[in-house]
Formats: sequence, C-alpha cells, structure tokens
Amino acid sequence: MPKTGIFLGNSSTNPALHFIGTTDNKPLLFRVNNQRAGLIDPTKFNTFFGSNTNGASSTGESNSAFGNNALNSNTLGNNNTAIGRDALRLNTTGGDNTAVGTASLAKNTTGVWNAAFGNGAFHSSTTASSNTAFGDLALTANLTGSANTGVGEDALRRNTIGVGNTGLGENALNYNVTGSNNTGLGRWTSVVNFNNATAVGFAATANASNKIRLGNATVTSLESQVNLTVTSDSRFKKDLREDVSGLDFIMRLRPVTYHYDIRALNNFYGVTERIRAEASKGNGKHQDVEKELAELDANAHAAEQIRYTGFLAQEVEEAAAESGYDFSGVSKPQNENDNYGLRYAEFTVPLVKAVQEQQRIIEQQGRQIADLQQMVQALIAGTSSERKVENLAAIAQLALTPNPSTGTVMLTFSLQKDAEVAVSVFDQLGRQVLSEQLGLLSAGSNRHNLDLQRLPNGTYFVYMVLDGLPQSKQIILNR
Repeated sequence: MPKTGIFLGNSSTNPALHFIGTTDNKPLLFRVNNQRAGLIDPTKFNTFFGSNTNGASSTGESNSAFGNNALNSNTLGNNNTAIGRDALRLNTTGGDNTAVGTASLAKNTTGVWNAAFGNGAFHSSTTASSNTAFGDLALTANLTGSANTGVGEDALRRNTIGVGNTGLGENALNYNVTGSNNTGLGRWTSVVNFNNATAVGFAATANASNKIRLGNATVTSLESQVNLTVTSDSRFKKDLREDVSGLDFIMRLRPVTYHYDIRALNNFYGVTERIRAEASKGNGKHQDVEKELAELDANAHAAEQIRYTGFLAQEVEEAAAESGYDFSGVSKPQNENDNYGLRYAEFTVPLVKAVQEQQRIIEQQGRQIADLQQMVQALIAGTSSERKVENLAAIAQLALTPNPSTGTVMLTFSLQKDAEVAVSVFDQLGRQVLSEQLGLLSAGSNRHNLDLQRLPNGTYFVYMVLDGLPQSKQIILNR
C-alpha cells in the first residue's frame, strides 16, 4: 500500500506473475475462520466454493459445488453439479446429478442422472434416478419415483413414488402422488393417482387411467383440419362377430337437446378446489386466485348458453342392454370420480346395420306386393292362376299357442315346398322388436318355439311369409 494511504487494488500488477494460487499440481484450498471454504483440485477435476462443500473424505471426481453445504456428504459420487445452499447436501455415491437452487436435490443419496433447477426442486428424493425438475418446488416431495419430468412452479409437487410422469406448466400434475406414466400439459392440469392418462390445456382433468382429456369444461370447439383417424386394420382384429344390433337398438334411442352445467362439471373435476388451494401460499396469491376463479366462472356462463344435440349416455347404455347389444360407444365410469361419455362416431355401425335391415324389409315387402298384385290380376283375368290362389289360400293358417303367453310361443304352420322362412315381431306402433331367421324348412307341417321373454307385457303381431302369402297373428304377453 503506498504511503499516501490510497488502495490501488491490483493496479500495476502482472497477472502472469501476481496471482492467488499454486505453481504446482497440488489442490488449492480456501479457508474461512480456519474452516474449509473452497477447493480447486486439478487432478480430480473438482471445484468447490462455500462452507462445508463436498465431503471431507470424498474421493469423487469431476464434481462442482457452490454454496454452503452443497454436496456436503459426498463420498464416491462423480460428475455432480450443485449450486445453492444445501444443494445435493446428502449425496453420497450418486453421480451425474445437477442441482441448481436452494435445497434442490438436498436429500439425494445414491440417485443418478437427476436434474433439479429451482428452490426446493426435487428436495425429498433419496434414491430416485433419471428425474428432471425445473421450477420452484417442482417434484419436491418425490421419494423413489424415477423418470419423471416436472417443469413449472409446483409441477408434480406431491409425487412420491409415481414413475414416468411428465408435468409441464404451473401446478401441472400437482396432486399426483402414486400414478405413473401420466402427462399434464398446461397450468393446473390434473391426473390424480391414475396411470397412462393425459390432460392437455388449462385445468384439463383426466379422471381415469388410459384416458386423454383435451381442454377443460369451458372449451366450446375442438378443431382439426381432418377427421380423427381410428386404427382399423384387419391384421389386428380378432374374434369377429356379426352381432351388431340395428333397428332394435336405434329405435330405443331418445335424441334430445340440452345445455351443459359447466359449473357442476368444474366442481366434479375439482378445478375450483385446486385453484383455490393456491391462495394458501400467501404472497398476494389470494387476489390472483379470486381473479382467476371469476374468469373461470365467466367462461362457464358463456359455455352454458350453447344448446347441444345428442343422447344421454345412461339411456344409451340401457337401450343397448335391452336390445342385447354390447355397444362400445358408451364410455362407462372407471371409478367414483370418473364420468360417463359417448363415442358418437361408433353410432355409425348400428345405423348402417339398421339401414341394411330396413332395406331387406323393403325388398321383402316389394316381393309380397308383387305377389299380391299377381294374384289380383289372376283373379280379375280368371286364368288358371285363380286355382293357384285357391290352393295357396288353403294352406294351414299360422297358429300361435298359447295365446295369451308368458313369453314362449309355439308357431305351427305348413309349407307346400321347401323354403327359407323368417319370422318378425312388431309392437302396436309398428316397430319391429324382434327378427329371426328360421333357415331352410322342409315342405309340410313345421313347428318353431319363439322366445319373447325379453319383451314387456303387451300386444304384439307375429308376421311370416309362407309360400308367398303374408301371415300375421296377434299375440298377447301377460305374465
């Protein structure tokens, strides 16, 4: 220091000659109050700055620690980077970890390949590996869950043992604890302890395993340039059956129009509750939360003004059961927090079957009309066809026993020649409620047991075409 008392710092020094350090290959040690506060080791490629950084007996290599107690307990761990007080504090043998932020990865001991950025990020994990946490308290409660990615404040905050989850956005998948392989893209996305579920969009909620939810309840349009393509390849389909119900199922459906109760849906999904919980953090969060809830309520009110057209899933499920049809278009709840849904595209198949059945009825009626027209013409002309009409009229009439019946009816009829025979049953409104192919029957007297057990009590009409002549009989079911 010059006699004038003026401090010149490193003025007039030559950094090639004047420096703090060593001139050999020995580690450079820093002390504060005679306690180790830093180390640069050129042989093990370790760099530490801060009180109690790195374990005193550590033999690990290629580690970097900056901040009090960072990597404090390390023994054999290699390739770790800890920046911030208590970052990777308890790490012993874990390697290839990166922790940036106060207490980030603080309790990790043997876990490897983890990255934590943010205050308290990945704080509680001990042995988990291959996790990535970016954001304040992201994955902070994780214990043993591996291969998780949480990006955003409180993302996957409560996850403990869930594996393979991805949460991107503030509070994304915040309430998941044990569920695995879930994805939440957007603020407040929620999947709670399910597996292989995906929620996309603000406050979107997937409330069952193997489910994808796009948007929250206030979304009013889901748009794409082309229609959704469903995998449909004969190479990957088995146990094929032609047991689709057509007219019987379609005629039982009740088309309606309706408004959605969006507020009830939001409460059912727990959206309001999750957002309101944010106010407990303090720091002025209360006002932000109330504003967000007000906006959510306004969006819900707007969405509730739209009148939709469709069916009620529970009624469709009942109609399918009544017609003996295992219909895949109804999505049934998997748990008490799940809801009913409908896959409207799958209604196409029973509609096609109904059209096919109607076409067969039309063609059959056309043939019957042609036969009747021919007989009328024969009667008018007085030709030999008249005798044919007389012969046909002489056929034994269709008989039903017992009548009234409790559900099983014996059909008795005769044929002049071998023929394919079908029987149909109609209700009083003319709706076909049953259709049965009897196959190729031999000429002469025939019998057939008709099972009407599924039909409710009432009056019905049994219809058959025998040797070209329509036959219809009334049957009463009374149990």
